[in-house]
Amino acid sequence: MTKVALVIMERGGGWPGHVGSSEELVAFAHDDAELLSRTRDRIAGLRATGRSISLAVLACSAESGQAVRGRRTEVARLLLSALKDGGFGRLVLSARDSASQSLREELLSLAGDLTAVVQGSQLTISLRFAPPASLSRSFPVTPLRRRAEGSPRDRAHKGAA
Repeated sequence: MTKVALVIMERGGGWPGHVGSSEELVAFAHDDAELLSRTRDRIAGLRATGRSISLAVLACSAESGQAVRGRRTEVARLLLSALKDGGFGRLVLSARDSASQSLREELLSLAGDLTAVVQGSQLTISLRFAPPASLSRSFPVTPLRRRAEGSPRDRAHKGAA
């Protein structure tokens, strides 16, 4: 089964930088109103093709407040559920290092609330406040593709061709 890193970006959220060493990276951003349904559809599509999520990143925008928190909570719970289906994994809540104090507190609170879901499992939750340099890459993720092409596995495949 192929392990996938899934990056969900809120509109205005920054690219989280290096996201791990999964075999495949799936990333998308969408309007906030459709973020939950798009995330649900993407997870279903990955499952249908025999791929499991080992790393899920929710790249948060600078927005905070009750409505935004409710949407983030739903998306984060959905991502944790998908990770749980794979038996193990990591959820990263990511924002820029310039995030406001209210956003930082909101994400810390969300991470705390989600710990009840991960207790007794092989799941972890992390917070990441990344500096602008690692968040400045534009979408799509061509820098990661270049890294993947330069991996030892890819060089071995090129040498065998």
